[in-house]
Amino acid sequence: MSKFVLTNLDLTDVESKQTDLFSSLIWVDHLMLASKITQMDQVHFMKDQGVTLAIDLKAQDETDFDDEAAFKSVGIEYVRYPVSDISQISFDDLNMLKEKLQSLPGNKAIYCISGNRVGAVIALLLAEIVGHPKSRAFEYGKKFGMIKEGLQEKVKARLNLAMPSL
Repeated sequence: MSKFVLTNLDLTDVESKQTDLFSSLIWVDHLMLASKITQMDQVHFMKDQGVTLAIDLKAQDETDFDDEAAFKSVGIEYVRYPVSDISQISFDDLNMLKEKLQSLPGNKAIYCISGNRVGAVIALLLAEIVGHPKSRAFEYGKKFGMIKEGLQEKVKARLNLAMPSL
């Protein structure tokens, strides 16, 4: 199995999956972008999909489910990377996240409660680490789950994109 490389991510290969297990599930190449994990059936589904690493963007108290124990019980590496304020994520944080995504072979998963923060973090990774044009990275962020207007505005400000005039 080849190693996942974020700079080689095929952004044209995007597939929204319909499943009763997740309210939001998008595959981009070898990267699963998902909404919250609240049951072992979801963890088993991810294991069956070849996920070797799960990155949790939620704060620990956002659900009662023990994500870490669940993933470890099936042999999936688990990383908690809580994001409560997108403006507080540093370049070094994003670079560390990129390195973690590239550290193991296999499919990777990034998730939060709704998938909204996932899209925002992907937009920042693409723009600030991978080097995609900022407007394109922002559009991919929206496509990958960043749907809340308030978060979109924060990401636009972070990327120095022009705000639409009213």
